[in-house]
Amino acid sequence: QLQAYVQFFADRGDSWACLVQVSTASPAEMASEFIRSRTAIVNELEQRGCTASILRALEVPIEPAEKIGVPGLHHFAYKAVGLGQYVRSELGPPYSQSPRHSKKLLRLYADIR
Repeated sequence: QLQAYVQFFADRGDSWACLVQVSTASPAEMASEFIRSRTAIVNELEQRGCTASILRALEVPIEPAEKIGVPGLHHFAYKAVGLGQYVRSELGPPYSQSPRHSKKLLRLYADIR
């Protein structure tokens, strides 16, 4: 069973960043280790000026899929496997018009391996 510890470390209004730590150990076993490592990681990010860069990146608007210029493309998601980074487009029509449509799209993405 996986345990996750989520700690928000940077906040600028509606933009925020968090650190997610995951372990197979019990919460009681990992609580102090999660707190210790979170402190070390966040301190290192702040010393290197990364926290400000992360917040600036969160402020960059997500581009709509139609800006790419591919006819009929309504949404895309891309994962750079080697880097573990994700890029996605803004949810445009029809996905932005109804929660039912956006949920259906996200369920389809969840099934991709």
